[in-house]
Amino acid sequence: MGQTAARCAGRRGARRGGAARCRANPLRPGRVARGGLRGALRAHGRRRGAARRGGPLRPRGPRAPPRRAHLGGRRRRRARRRRASPRPRRAGLAHGGAHRPHRPPAAPRGRAPRRHRPRARLLPAQRSRSAAPPAGDEGADVTVRRARRGAAATGDADEARRAEGDFRARLREGAGFEGPPGARAWAELDLDAVRANARRIRRSAGVPLLAVVKADGYGHGAPAVARAALEGGASRLGVATAAEALALRQAGLTAPVQVLGSFLDSEADLIAQAEASFTLHEEQDLRRVAAAAWRAGRALPVHLKVDVGMGRHGVDPRSAARLLAEAQRCPGVRVAGLMTHLPCAGAPDPAISREQISAFARLVAWARREGLCPPQVHAAASAALFRFPEARFTQVRSGIAVLGLDPGGWAARADVHLRPALSLRARVMRTRVVARGVAVGYGGRWTARRPSRLALLGIGYGDGLPYGLSGRGAHALLAGRRCPIVGTVMMDYALVDASDLPRAPRPGDVATLVGRDGEGRILLEEQARKAGLIPYAFATGLGKRLQRVVRGMQLSPPARVRRAA
Repeated sequence: MGQTAARCAGRRGARRGGAARCRANPLRPGRVARGGLRGALRAHGRRRGAARRGGPLRPRGPRAPPRRAHLGGRRRRRARRRRASPRPRRAGLAHGGAHRPHRPPAAPRGRAPRRHRPRARLLPAQRSRSAAPPAGDEGADVTVRRARRGAAATGDADEARRAEGDFRARLREGAGFEGPPGARAWAELDLDAVRANARRIRRSAGVPLLAVVKADGYGHGAPAVARAALEGGASRLGVATAAEALALRQAGLTAPVQVLGSFLDSEADLIAQAEASFTLHEEQDLRRVAAAAWRAGRALPVHLKVDVGMGRHGVDPRSAARLLAEAQRCPGVRVAGLMTHLPCAGAPDPAISREQISAFARLVAWARREGLCPPQVHAAASAALFRFPEARFTQVRSGIAVLGLDPGGWAARADVHLRPALSLRARVMRTRVVARGVAVGYGGRWTARRPSRLALLGIGYGDGLPYGLSGRGAHALLAGRRCPIVGTVMMDYALVDASDLPRAPRPGDVATLVGRDGEGRILLEEQARKAGLIPYAFATGLGKRLQRVVRGMQLSPPARVRRAA
């Protein structure tokens, strides 16, 4: 039978499961192989191997995977490497080509080999620190991973927890500061600090305290500050206008109130309606009060103010004695106090203030000899009550010190430690990286000296952040670290340079412009000095758009809040 007949017979045997088996060369004519030609070739190979070994034919075991499958897998792997990193094919050595160098093992698909992986771009400040994480939001994760590896090596689990709670918890969660919902900037008032300050001032002065809450409590919120000051030991309240006195009454405060400023004829009835005390600055004021008392049907309390050098309010010291005697005899008028103001209490030279105190003390001594001295005599305000003990008399006035601001540092020198009650915070709106040499802000007043990451804060001079902070070296706190304010302060925004932070701030992170954040702290006095302002101007300039957050509010005010009989 020829080869063609043998192939046909093999196919027929394979189809019907024939039992013919090749005994010699399967390609020899006349032989039929079970399973066709391929089966005949496998059987022939097994017999030739057995003949070389000199042993019987081994029984057939489980069929091993064909070698072509292994070769096919290798071809597929080579094709994947070519797709991942395509490069021109080179001719082999046999065809005159150059020797192909060894290539590193291929990485998983979609990821470059490790030694060829591009490194993240770092800012110059981060390149200088070998331990700094790469730029971007993944920097915090790198910091945490490094801390965890170090903790695993040293067994210090607290170190990993501290690293994880530093930037991730501080920046991402707003450093623990919860502002009003949807607010991009707000002011925080700590009423516990106000109570503590009033208590310390009262203890240091040794006489009753009149807490001044004019100008909406120096921008902190008059009703809340007044209530906390009374709870801390203040006996009376002071305001500047009749409208402010009425606002305290409408807020439910019934403590004695004195209107310290001048008043018009139309305001006299409002002061009487608020049951507040008048301040006489000239002889005409005495007639206004008498007329208001006749309309009110009762005697109205007044304080006579003496001008010892301010030139703003008050009667002349030479006519003060005469006006005091006249007020004591005027029907409808009850003289409740005698007062003055020391305009140079914070000046470097104390001689001027001591001379003014002596002039007022002589008037007080005369009034006592004549039996005309009222029960309340006061001259010392926030600076003078710490610097000049002889100016305390029977009462002291304090406004800015009750809020924790130390004018001139005289409270600290008197060993009275005040707690700042105000914090100013804003949220990060967005961040961006600018190249070296790029000008930023109105007028291009600040130019980046390096690739810089800038954070845009949602606060501007429309909220009360002084425009004078532009280019003055002022800072803001992000995660407890100082970041310089760059460019010009805009109406709605301010820019800070956050290049030195280990992680880029995210929208919603909290920046502190006044107050404490972790170990960092920025005092209001510092920001006011850099803006060319006094602390009073900075605090009272906080705008109405700025939302307020009050902390330490007591639900039930103590009995001393109510007006004394």
